[in-house]
Amino acid sequence: MNSFWQELVSNKFKILIIIISLLIIFLLGNILFNKNDLSSNYQELAKPKSQSMIVSVETTKSRLGNFADYTKIAARTEAVQQIKLVARIEENITAVNYQVGDQVAVGDVIIELDSQKAKFAVLNAEAALQSARADLKTAENGPRQQELEKQQAELDKLKSDLKLAEKNYQRKEQLFAEDYISTEELEQAHNQLVAARTAYLSSQKSFELLKLGATTEEITALEAKVKEAEVKLAQAKLEASYCTIKTPINGIVAELNANVGELATNNIVAVITDISQIKLVAYVNELNINKLEQGEAVTIMIPALEKNFTGRIKSIAPTIAAERQSFPVEIIVDNPANLIKAGMSAQLELRTARADNILLLSQDAILEEDGQHYVYLIKAKTAIRKNIELGLENEEFAVVKAGLQTNQYFATVGKNNLQDGSQVQIVSGSGN
Repeated sequence: MNSFWQELVSNKFKILIIIISLLIIFLLGNILFNKNDLSSNYQELAKPKSQSMIVSVETTKSRLGNFADYTKIAARTEAVQQIKLVARIEENITAVNYQVGDQVAVGDVIIELDSQKAKFAVLNAEAALQSARADLKTAENGPRQQELEKQQAELDKLKSDLKLAEKNYQRKEQLFAEDYISTEELEQAHNQLVAARTAYLSSQKSFELLKLGATTEEITALEAKVKEAEVKLAQAKLEASYCTIKTPINGIVAELNANVGELATNNIVAVITDISQIKLVAYVNELNINKLEQGEAVTIMIPALEKNFTGRIKSIAPTIAAERQSFPVEIIVDNPANLIKAGMSAQLELRTARADNILLLSQDAILEEDGQHYVYLIKAKTAIRKNIELGLENEEFAVVKAGLQTNQYFATVGKNNLQDGSQVQIVSGSGN
């Protein structure tokens, strides 16, 4: 009985070993089969694409055209002109004629000040000028007949007084010689004679001068007085004009710091801004500054308005701005509807490269390998690799300096699946 069970166990063990062996052989065979299949697939992927395989591509055409490249620079909009109005005299404000946001024109009176004191000063200056002019006119025209007659009558009277003084003195001398009068009485008569003679001679000289008229020096002095009076009148009128504060430009009232009844001092009372044109300053680096030209068009994007505008370069600074380490370039853009406000952010597109009537090719067609640019020329449904030499480039196009001709077709989409001689099917574009 024991031998039976021993034999039975021995047979089962042998069967189990056979089953395990068969499983191991099956598993090893399956692994080897899959390995060979993966190796076959890898070799299929690694080997070059068969030239007989047709690759679907899209194409683009080389063409002659104009090339331009741009640099983008952020800037801030500014009013082309802004004027700060200041009160030049200290007077009370009597009127404020505009408010912030109002449109104003050259010469409009924005603020009025009390003008009573200034008006009186003008009147006084006018009177002084009239008097000076009258004196000059009299001197230039010579004395009137009435003046001559008056002076002649005075001279005749003094001559008569002189004769009486002479006779009186002669009589006093005779009385003194006869000891009838004292020395004091004789000296008194003598003094009267001297006074009468002096008065007569002075009057006679004045009469002669009156007949001759004013001298050149006297007229010159009177002319100077007239000019002085004219200057004082002009100054008085100028100070009177300060009572009305006017705008010297067309624009919009941007600030207003004045109220009726307040005392205007030497401070800013209003700010007038002209935004009919907008100024922008772009700071351009030294690599691009010499690529710009005065008068050249500039595209201006205003994000807040979601709109593009076209301006022009007004000036290019010849020296670098030290604080920016770049060159200021001023751009002016027309703003007739006042859409652009001063202080808005802007994005400028400045053209930094340009070439006309040159061979252009889309960047979508260009490949590069080891520093060599190349393309696939599509001709008779076949891809032909062509090495090319590029010139100027931007995001969309490149200037082809050598290697291509105009009106040829080149692969774009699908170009990475091509090799020299690949057969192609054009799904978009042309070139068959």
